[in-house]
Amino acid sequence: FVDHLRIALPRNYAAAPKYSDNNMDVECRFELPKPWDVEFFLHEGYWHIESYWHYCQIVIAWDGRLYVRDLIKEIAKALGATEVWHAEEYLTWNGGVGMDDISGENWFDFIKKKFPEGIPEYRADDWKDKKWGKDEYDYKPIYHDDLHDYEISNNVI
Repeated sequence: FVDHLRIALPRNYAAAPKYSDNNMDVECRFELPKPWDVEFFLHEGYWHIESYWHYCQIVIAWDGRLYVRDLIKEIAKALGATEVWHAEEYLTWNGGVGMDDISGENWFDFIKKKFPEGIPEYRADDWKDKKWGKDEYDYKPIYHDDLHDYEISNNVI
């Protein structure tokens, strides 16, 4: 995965020209096609990454493995991130906050106002033993994930 990311990432993304599509101004944009099916946008101070997987799949395990969470964790590690925020589209590009011109700080302010009770922590251990079609999945629209509670089992990506 990391090799594919290195190939896709422009050599000097800090100096890359601004990308504009559908009024979305970002400093850099690139994508990794299937099997990853991930699109990357570098904004002011943060990466906005769209996986095109259904949001609920961050809590759905197959054979005890959280494949979408594994993908997210591997991407985060490749980018040098130590934490991520999983959020429904209604809290990002499709939810009244334009991701095109917003800094990471302004997005956090938006989220804090929307969730004054706080953002729940994502814990993989809460999900990896659930059985698809048998257990109930009462997941939240946003999670903070410190990526420390779960190790990727084998290189699945």
